[in-house]
Amino acid sequence: MSGAGVPSRLDSLPLTRLHLAAAALCAAGMFVDVAELALSVAFSAIFSAPPHSLDATQLGMLLASVFVGGAIGSPLFGWLADRHGRRLALQLSLLLVAAPSLGAAFSPDANWLIFFRLLSGMALGAYPPLMSAFLADIMPPKRRAPIMLTAVSIGLLGAPLVALLVWWLTPLAPLGIEGWRWALIGMGAMAGMLAPAFVLLPESPRWLAARGRADEADRACRRFEAAAGIASPPVVSELAAAAASTPPIRGFGAHWPNVVLIAALYLMRPWATVGFPVIAGAVLIAKSYRLDQSLASVGIGGFGAALGALLAATVVDRLPRRTSLAICSLALMGAGLLFAIGNDLMVLVLAMAAFNFLAAIYGPLLSIYAAEIFPTGIRASATATAWSANRIGSALAPLALLPLLQFYGPVLVLATIAATLLVNLILIAAFGPRGLAGQPLMA
Repeated sequence: MSGAGVPSRLDSLPLTRLHLAAAALCAAGMFVDVAELALSVAFSAIFSAPPHSLDATQLGMLLASVFVGGAIGSPLFGWLADRHGRRLALQLSLLLVAAPSLGAAFSPDANWLIFFRLLSGMALGAYPPLMSAFLADIMPPKRRAPIMLTAVSIGLLGAPLVALLVWWLTPLAPLGIEGWRWALIGMGAMAGMLAPAFVLLPESPRWLAARGRADEADRACRRFEAAAGIASPPVVSELAAAAASTPPIRGFGAHWPNVVLIAALYLMRPWATVGFPVIAGAVLIAKSYRLDQSLASVGIGGFGAALGALLAATVVDRLPRRTSLAICSLALMGAGLLFAIGNDLMVLVLAMAAFNFLAAIYGPLLSIYAAEIFPTGIRASATATAWSANRIGSALAPLALLPLLQFYGPVLVLATIAATLLVNLILIAAFGPRGLAGQPLMA
């Protein structure tokens, strides 16, 4: 029937080429998102060394600007996704990355660079929760988390690859343009090309059904059924289907406790998963390594993130989400403290790789956990609203950690990061629901 039973029809499907195409396109967008954000890691080293050598306050503002923009843009895009569609919100978020990235690439000074990074952040900050909501909506329950983590692992390659790109281009400066400027040009162009490709994908049938757009939900669902080679049920009138469709959408209501919990976890998360990579280059400079060594080390260490997410995809549903998140928090504390006390470059690179490996499990798993505990009608807005706390934490982390690094050294910085992970662990253990590993989503 048109619209009626769309969630159960989607949940009964096998994984199809259409599912994989959606995941691949989302992964490409995630690559841009991660690469753009990871430029802050390169900036922490580039603008800590001559000829730039920004003071701690201005450098902190530069690194924080993209995250301040995310705190503003994320709730707006979440509202857009729940009111007007996941696909449209994803397209607009990528389109709104392109122009500010080009503006940042040609910034004449640090103030203009901060301004354009702020604008880019408004779109970049929204992409991860939008992608999680869209993929959670359409994926079969047993394949939901593995496919989402695989998409994230591909996207996370953006961090090491953009760092290595900047490292390679910095001494070359093609056409007299600095390496980090070329990276911004490339990412802006890629975002502009990816956005129109989302037109080729169907809108989330689950979201369409939740909005009462029964016939559209049925047509979108039939595309997935056709991709699976499964006959769709007969069509009935939209009026009859709507009567049997998903219950009407309500606001956050009883879900506020979970919104607050996820917001708190997102607020703490960046001190480790963003704060550590952002200050890693500056820590290496403080440990007396050269700029080229620091950029190369950050780039190599970043490959641990993609590997972590990819390996986690094979085992993600074997433990409750809450248990997996708690284990990751403990392991991250150990890797961060090893980086703080180590001095040998090989030990530091291995510690960075281990930290990024674990962060790449923890971060995407938390996003999947968040997407699973909210019903379809508020999934994007609830997770994006909570995600704005992540952007706030991401903005605060470099502003607080860089002065700590400058005046007190790396040990206190990494101890601060470890303390935030401990708070995360307590919140998860005390208040976190188990999650829906391998189970159907709420309507």
